[in-house]
Amino acid sequence: MERLLAGKGHEIFQAEDGDAALEVLKKETLDLVISDVDMQPVNGLELLKKSRELYVDLQVVMLTNASSTEVAVESMTKGAFDYITKPVKVDDLFLTVQHALEYCATVAENKRLKAEMEKLNPFEDIVAQSNSMLQIANTISQVSLTDSSVLLCGEDGTSKEQIARTIHRSSRRKTGPFLAVNCEGLSSHQLALDLFGYVKDAFPRAQDGALETMNGGTLFLDEITAMPIDLQTQCLEVMRTGKISKTGGARPVEVDVRFIVASSKDLQLLVDKKVFRKDFYQEVSTVRIDISPLRDRQEDILPLVDQVLRKKTDLQSRTWDVDAVAEKTLRNYTWPCNERELEGAIGYARSVARKGAITNADLPFQIVTAVEKMIHSDMEHDGQLKGYFFRIFMRNKDKQRMKQADGESEENDQENPDEDAVNWMG
Repeated sequence: MERLLAGKGHEIFQAEDGDAALEVLKKETLDLVISDVDMQPVNGLELLKKSRELYVDLQVVMLTNASSTEVAVESMTKGAFDYITKPVKVDDLFLTVQHALEYCATVAENKRLKAEMEKLNPFEDIVAQSNSMLQIANTISQVSLTDSSVLLCGEDGTSKEQIARTIHRSSRRKTGPFLAVNCEGLSSHQLALDLFGYVKDAFPRAQDGALETMNGGTLFLDEITAMPIDLQTQCLEVMRTGKISKTGGARPVEVDVRFIVASSKDLQLLVDKKVFRKDFYQEVSTVRIDISPLRDRQEDILPLVDQVLRKKTDLQSRTWDVDAVAEKTLRNYTWPCNERELEGAIGYARSVARKGAITNADLPFQIVTAVEKMIHSDMEHDGQLKGYFFRIFMRNKDKQRMKQADGESEENDQENPDEDAVNWMG
């Protein structure tokens, strides 16, 4: 193996057992370790653990017998990049080493870009490591220069209110008020009173509505699909004329409010079913921003974890980190409730962790179990585990290549040879 890999231009350090390997690791900076599982006195799994403690981003490939799939599963869940069954096939060796080193280079590049983004990104609450979120950040920059209404579309928990607040803070209205109203949480009658207000003749006392008190500010209406048709009509009139009519009042009142609305449902489908006004939909969707679910933008997961931990650290003097195995679990969980679930999971882990680093044992049980089930399911489907995390890694790369084939020229590819590596980081 040394002769084969050295022939490919790699610098190789040999160690006769686990103890010797640890001594090499203390003296040399390496990118990849290829280790047998069956060793004494330090076996492969112990070497995996200790080597990752020395170097968080060190990639480890395990050598195991074809019958030892359980050990392979355990090594993958503990942070191994991949495994190779013995006897080793030369093509498998070359391909696995190539992919492991590519992954290592991608992690390093992603950390560099992350540091640059933290300096350049003007939106402190928006994590934009993935292509889709970078595009959203660019759209926010453009729409912030206008007073156009904005429609935010995305699953529950995809930080729609956070994006709305960022648009407000970046706009000329940033010194004005921002109000978030969840249309789903109020009755039709209460929503009308809260938005438009009422005069004394209609009620024991008069009250200004949100649209009047929000002059010069931004009104965020979440779950706009819960708004009844009659209120949609009234809001449409406000957007077109800049005037409101209070409940029980005769004279219109001028208002200056920017509308940002959000929905977790398909508005176009509701328009087709005639349960949502087409003209109101067209008015609120002057600018439409579609937010991808967290499972489709893995690059944002760990930066989001960092963001949550930094917010918690502001309240305490203790600093927090996440170990490599827990990072891999967090990256590969599907996050059905998106950012909201991630924030809850990290909050829970921080509250139970006893050390400065959050481990798999500190994460919610259902998250760790779900990822382990995915690994075992993959093993059963293919007959062997072979490269579960690697397949996720390559699937992201394939997605990026398809996007590039649709929208990017060869010239752009040549100018940015490392763009693939940056974008499909797992």
